[in-house]
Amino acid sequence: MVSIYQQIRLDGQPYILLVDYDFDSVSDFLSRVVIDDKGYVYIADNEGRVIYHPFPVRHASEEKTSVEELIHKGDGTFVTENERYTVGHRTISNLGWHIVGVSYLEDSLDPALNSLYLNTMIILIVMLAIVAIASTIVSKYIAKPITNMVTFIEGTQTESLDEKITEQGFYEVKRLSFAYNNLLGRVTDLMTQVKEEQAELRKAEMKILQAQINPHFLYNTLDSILWMSNRNDNQGAAAMTNALGRLLRISLSKGEHLISLEKELEHAKSYLEIQKIRYDEQFTYAFKVDEGLENCQTVKLIIQPFLENALYHGIERMVDEGHINIRVKDKKDHILIEIADDGAGMTEEKLAQINQPKGLKQSGQGIGISNVNRRLKIYFGEQYGISAESELDEGTCVSIRFPKICDGDFESA
Repeated sequence: MVSIYQQIRLDGQPYILLVDYDFDSVSDFLSRVVIDDKGYVYIADNEGRVIYHPFPVRHASEEKTSVEELIHKGDGTFVTENERYTVGHRTISNLGWHIVGVSYLEDSLDPALNSLYLNTMIILIVMLAIVAIASTIVSKYIAKPITNMVTFIEGTQTESLDEKITEQGFYEVKRLSFAYNNLLGRVTDLMTQVKEEQAELRKAEMKILQAQINPHFLYNTLDSILWMSNRNDNQGAAAMTNALGRLLRISLSKGEHLISLEKELEHAKSYLEIQKIRYDEQFTYAFKVDEGLENCQTVKLIIQPFLENALYHGIERMVDEGHINIRVKDKKDHILIEIADDGAGMTEEKLAQINQPKGLKQSGQGIGISNVNRRLKIYFGEQYGISAESELDEGTCVSIRFPKICDGDFESA
């Protein structure tokens, strides 16, 4: 029970009003006041005596000193010296009561810290999301166009130069793409120009080489006819002249550089017939050709120079009868012509000169061989040409390789 009194006057007479209040009601009301998880409210008088406390055991040791300090400080909110509590103090002057609210700092700070932690995590997640989005944008509009350009440039090292890079991305990348496309166009034009110039040079060189071999062969043949005429062998000279006419028709071939293999073999046979007359049957020869090769194309006058070398530098020095074998083989993707004789052969030094990449120098014996080798490489590529095997006093075998072109669609360079 709590008794509250107040002096009053009625009709000029002094009275004392006394109200007895059930303290259970006060206790029930104050217990419903929530201050954090552990906070509480109590009531004290002007003397520092606790009138109501939800935890009576605690106030016996702590609250009296605190109340006296609060009364001295006045109304307000304070933090205790040990920084464990926050204390709110209000005075009811007409009752002489002091209402004190106590809150634990740790209970007050924990929600704030939790809120701060939660907000920090949210901000961090948002920042990471922004960074991820920004990275995607940078990759799409900056890094990706540059990567695509690098990939395209690397591809142009092996692929066609006709393709152009797509001009996309930010301004600088578009300018760079535009400049690179212009460069590709210029390179393509220069390559086309170089190819055309090389083709013209090859055509001119082919004409020079072709003109070189015709006088060389003609000189040797006329020399043979003259030799027979000096021997008064008019019949033989006439036969050789007739054979020479056939040779010249095939050699001219209407100005074409390519002729059928059949005509090239006919040319070789006519040459051997002429020489057989001259050498008075001192040698024999044989042709063996794989089936289906007669209509394949070849550079003209590639066999006769080697037959000439076989006769002049091989069989002519023999005492016994010599023999020449001409073998034409089908190697699927290319044709191999082998010209073998059983003549005097050649030295290792001479053989090495023939088999070296540039072949014999164009002098003496090397005119015909070097001419044929060069024409084959000009027309068909560096992987084609001639090679030779030889042993002294055993004979020589010359191999001629060129691509198998039997459909007639090969375009001269």
